[in-house]
Amino acid sequence: MLWLPTTKQGPQPSPQLVHSWDVTDRAAPTLGAWQVSGLWLPLHEALAVLMNLSSAQELPANVRVGDDCRYWEVATTLVLEVLAQQKVLPTLAPLDAKQYQARWLPVLDGPRDSPRLTRLVAAMPPLCRAEAKTSAAAPSPRHLLDSFLNTLTDTLARQWGQAAQPTFTFGQTEPAYQWLRALFLVEPMVKGSAAQLQRLQTSQKAWLRNLHMAGDQHFRIAFRLEAPSQQTTPQAKEESESRSRSKSESKPREWMLHFLLQARDDPSLLVHAEQVWQTRGNVLTALDRHFEQPQEKLLAGLGYAARLFEPLRRSLQSARPTTAALSPEEAFSFMRLAAPLLEESGFGVLVHLGGIN
Repeated sequence: MLWLPTTKQGPQPSPQLVHSWDVTDRAAPTLGAWQVSGLWLPLHEALAVLMNLSSAQELPANVRVGDDCRYWEVATTLVLEVLAQQKVLPTLAPLDAKQYQARWLPVLDGPRDSPRLTRLVAAMPPLCRAEAKTSAAAPSPRHLLDSFLNTLTDTLARQWGQAAQPTFTFGQTEPAYQWLRALFLVEPMVKGSAAQLQRLQTSQKAWLRNLHMAGDQHFRIAFRLEAPSQQTTPQAKEESESRSRSKSESKPREWMLHFLLQARDDPSLLVHAEQVWQTRGNVLTALDRHFEQPQEKLLAGLGYAARLFEPLRRSLQSARPTTAALSPEEAFSFMRLAAPLLEESGFGVLVHLGGIN
């Protein structure tokens, strides 16, 4: 059943189709429920249809590929990109307190992923959400898109990865083995007692925390490198002066690495670390977004980033780090070596060279 714009004459014709019948009812349409004939396809057959839409032969004037099909075609290409880049994550998903499933999820934490998802959500045609029990029960665009991406990623990773399925000569009855095995089977249920599976999920969550050090679904930690300039923050100036008291006056001025929170759906929206430390409570509200436990996550993220860029450890000696002063050599190392690693780990990286003089 689809909810379609309806008048007394029935559902309105698609505005993209050429039609010759008269539309005499000029009243504003309302949503009405209609039974529409269709064909249910297995996922692999639906994938073949979506991937061949662009190469389809020219259609008659009274036949047109729907905007909803074109939309899911674009979403499918995103899943294929994720799989080609091997950006998938094995998870253990609970159905209830006793049953768990092995699932593959797409990892969309790159600098261009969140803005792309935001545009996809905004571009979803209303017809994509037309199937519902009531007009008010239509799923949200983001929920529907996430469901499509997750389901297609899981199915394709499960099918295409069967050739690389791991094998074990021992421990085959252990829940961990059952979980790994279920990642490559059509049936995703994981065998094991409720207590065993709960312990396995707890361990898996602890492992996943190391993969989410850059932030959460709303914000991520970002670094902005600024070239030497006349203007610096008081704290940055004090840090720079304290490090240079015993050094030559001719020493090149230092670069400043600022710590920020960056909105995932719009990278231009930034929150400075100073605001994080001024936050009271466990939730930072900024830019119409919420960031839970911002101070704890900022420190944890900086600690993780320090593994990739050693000079960050100097700033962690402060209780409330906001910047790191870098020598020219360290700044070059950051841009050349650390920045790509940080971006691959989900952090944001910005470089401002306008202050060079």
